[in-house]
Amino acid sequence: MIRASRNRGFLNSVACAVFLAASHIAAAASMDPVIAAYHKMENGHFRTEATITDDKGKVTNSKAEFETMERIHVTSPRSEIIMLPEGTWMRTGDKWTKPPIDMSALVKSFRPMGEDMLRAATNVTDNGATTWQGQPSHSYTYDTDTTVMGIHASAHTTVYLSAAGTVLGSESDSEAMGRKSHTVQKVIYDESVRVHAPG
Repeated sequence: MIRASRNRGFLNSVACAVFLAASHIAAAASMDPVIAAYHKMENGHFRTEATITDDKGKVTNSKAEFETMERIHVTSPRSEIIMLPEGTWMRTGDKWTKPPIDMSALVKSFRPMGEDMLRAATNVTDNGATTWQGQPSHSYTYDTDTTVMGIHASAHTTVYLSAAGTVLGSESDSEAMGRKSHTVQKVIYDESVRVHAPG
């Protein structure tokens, strides 16, 4: 009886270990739905609204308009930037200027994450059905580690997808240059969005 009891205990332990291992494998979700959603943004017309809270509690709001990934207009409290294939313009006061240096890295930093970066994401989790600002959605969480314009940054992000497989928004906790921040970004699709050079 003692041996039988020990055998049952051993088998229960093995079954528990197998269950936990299976749960871990299931949690390692695919990034394919997230990548597909970001691909849809490449030729889309949309606006974004972002609220960034730094580790000292300071809140900064910014807005951006995208007429595809090639035509971008970003507005923040301190500056305004227009990025087009024919050039980049910046304004910090009343006057627009064209920076004399290569701004391609800056332009890239404003675009949504590319497939290579998303493929390299770790700790990917499919959180299942949820809501995003009152809208039905499906969320995924993942970690990224990258370098943009020579600055190393890491982030823990939750992205929310619509039933149509488009990005509704995201929330992320990031760290760069020793400073931490929390960002909430909302995406609004609008085919009327157009971005032109200043003039």
